[in-house]
Amino acid sequence: MITPIELSPTGGASLIKSIRVTAGARKQVVFRLVNPDGQPVDLTREVLTAPAPAPTFEGRPVNKAGLNVRLLAKTDFTQASPMFDVQGTLVEGTVDTVEFIIESAQTGVPGAYLAEVGQFIGNNILAYSWPCYVIVEPSVYQTLCGTGPLTLAEIRLSIQDLENGEVSLLDNVEFTDMHIVYAMRKTVDLWNETAPQVQSFSTQDFPYRYHWTVGTVGFLLDSAAARYRRDRLAYSAGGVTIDDQNKSQEYQAIADAKLGEFRQWMMKEKVRLNMDTVWSSF
Repeated sequence: MITPIELSPTGGASLIKSIRVTAGARKQVVFRLVNPDGQPVDLTREVLTAPAPAPTFEGRPVNKAGLNVRLLAKTDFTQASPMFDVQGTLVEGTVDTVEFIIESAQTGVPGAYLAEVGQFIGNNILAYSWPCYVIVEPSVYQTLCGTGPLTLAEIRLSIQDLENGEVSLLDNVEFTDMHIVYAMRKTVDLWNETAPQVQSFSTQDFPYRYHWTVGTVGFLLDSAAARYRRDRLAYSAGGVTIDDQNKSQEYQAIADAKLGEFRQWMMKEKVRLNMDTVWSSF
């Protein structure tokens, strides 16, 4: 069996885990579901609906046929029809681990999707949910309409955030998949929410790959600068001063430059699109 991905019930202070799927591929996903305290959830027990600070899983036993745990993905919270809605099955010999099979027909459109694993009472009452990201990445085996979304590898390469053995000074990558997906979505949000609102896009169809990369890198470095400001603590030991978190100014300067470049281009492009709309109406 593949190694389960552990999911917490809310984003909170926990990392939001990510699933990568190649466009057009079939994917087996296995989650281990835990409660806010990090303890395993017993999916074989019915959720109690009595008032409580948080749902508990200590009710009557639920047989496998009555288990209703689903994985649902959307481009955003306003989308009416999900990208996919997959029923899960309990992994044999466990009470907290559930398997989902995402079929190839459900991964046909690349993008960075919001997703949740939900446990339901009956058929349609949501009792508990665990958020995650689903990243459907384009493939050369698939012909896309338009340019297609960015891939995580492209973003990592653009900032040299690579694995062990390829980076000389860092023990591991600096940004998780969660950070990259967040920055990608933030860049598209900035476009959609900046006037004039001439065209709206999602991570499925944002067509400006170079500038999308610029904006994503800008948001990544901006968040890293905030982290370094928060974590900085210079100290001395044995006559040696350690201040390895003193990087916020450098990161912030590059972030401001990247985001400034993106905003300047964005305004010019929006003006151009707006003018095209005006003249095409005559």
